[in-house]
Order: sequence, then C-alpha cells, then structure tokens
Amino acid sequence: MQEIAFYLEKSGYSAFLPHRDGIELAEVNNKLMQLGYSLEDANALLIKAIFLIDTFQVADSDGLVLNLNGRVPDEGAIAEAGIAWALRKPVVIFKSDSRALMHGLDNPLVIGLSGFVVVRNKQNIPSEFERLFLLKTDSDCSPKDEINIGNLRKGRVIHKLYKNSQNSENNLRRFIKILSNDDGGLNYGVFRSQQI
Repeated sequence: MQEIAFYLEKSGYSAFLPHRDGIELAEVNNKLMQLGYSLEDANALLIKAIFLIDTFQVADSDGLVLNLNGRVPDEGAIAEAGIAWALRKPVVIFKSDSRALMHGLDNPLVIGLSGFVVVRNKQNIPSEFERLFLLKTDSDCSPKDEINIGNLRKGRVIHKLYKNSQNSENNLRRFIKILSNDDGGLNYGVFRSQQI
C-alpha cells in the first residue's frame, strides 16, 4: 500500500492510507483509558471513529485503489470500495499475484467495481485513474448529498482533531463527545441538497 501511495503521490495525487494517516489504535486506546475509560468502552469509541473517518475519506476522495493481493481481500477495503462505487467514484483494482478464491477467478462483485479492469503494475495505477477521470461526465458526479451527511461531517471533524494535535486531552474529550451521542454517534438518516 505504501508503494501504491508513492506512485500516486509521485504523479500529483494525494493519498489517504488508513494505517498511515488514520487513528493509531493503541495510542488513542491508551489515552482514553488514562481518562478513565475501560478497554471495552475505549474500543467501542474507536471502532465508531474508524468507521466515520474512513467513510468520510472515501466520500471526500476522487477515487479509490483496492489492493486485491492475497488469497482473501481485506473486508474493510472491500467495504470502502463498495462505498466508492456507490458514490460513482472511480475504483482502480490492483492485483499482482495469482491467488484467488474462486477457481483462479476473483469475485465478480468485487472486480465489477472497477468495470472488470485489473491493474497488474503499481506504476500504471495513476494512468488508470487518468483514463477513468476522462470517461467520467458531469452527470456522473458523486451523490454526496444523498448519503449520510452527518456521519461524513463527524468523520471529517474526528480526522482533523486527530491529525491537528495528536491526541491532546481537549481533543480527546471532543472526540468522545462526537462519538457518545444518544444515537451511538451514528445517524442513519438520508439528507439531500446539503453541502459538506
């Protein structure tokens, strides 16, 4: 994933890698427990934060790279790719190994997210994005206004809190407040015609 990000960034793209740019679980868990949260409660807050940040990052992106290397794809990556596809964002699938679950074939529901195109060389990922962006028309714009705007806003705020001050106690308290709403920090309504 680091190499994929390298080639994208070398070509002028910015990349969000959850393990590089997201929440450092152990660090935040320890800080939350220092504030008096049990391990169970800290974990509950963190899984909500990860969902909100990653959902925001996918919705805020111009496209997504799905790395299918390995016998079984990562469940989180598959969910993110499905979200990107539903938002009509280009999904580039990268796979350089031959392992597959279905008699040498990858799951069609996964491969279909990229229009059944698989990039085999990391260096070709940026050019595949360029090709997909040229194919995209104005009518293909992402329907951010038809998904859960509240969760996207929460994901953006949590991500900024984390990135801007690296877990200061004040930001951790704001983080907790965002994730501890009566609805569990998650709103499932659909909102239309709103800007993020």
